[in-house]
Amino acid sequence: MINNMAKILVVEDDPILQKMYASKLQKEGYETFIASDGQEGFDQAKKEMPDFILLDLMMPKTDGAAALRLLKDDEETKGIPVAILSVIPEDTQNAEDKITLSNAVAYWRKDQNNPSEITEKIKDCLNNKTTS
Repeated sequence: MINNMAKILVVEDDPILQKMYASKLQKEGYETFIASDGQEGFDQAKKEMPDFILLDLMMPKTDGAAALRLLKDDEETKGIPVAILSVIPEDTQNAEDKITLSNAVAYWRKDQNNPSEITEKIKDCLNNKTTS
């Protein structure tokens, strides 16, 4: 997939992280959209139909796990690959959230990846999507 053709939705409540990830992705040629909570992220996904969603877990209003459930239960958005980006270790999730999170293509830790590494991982996911 050609980078400038791919649309990526960043669902993150921290404005600094929003700008950091969006800026890095835009520099790589991606069209980016931002949402500040899970419901807004779901609404943006329905409107923009991105090629990939980067989703934080801990957010106000609708959290990331609830947003992922909304995305995967909707006929229009269920095929969009979603990667979780969180500070919460994956193995500390409750049972219901673990099942929900298993619908994500990846689970990346904010404290173990910088924006450049996340961008590379997104590229890999998009390339795998088009070749599989």
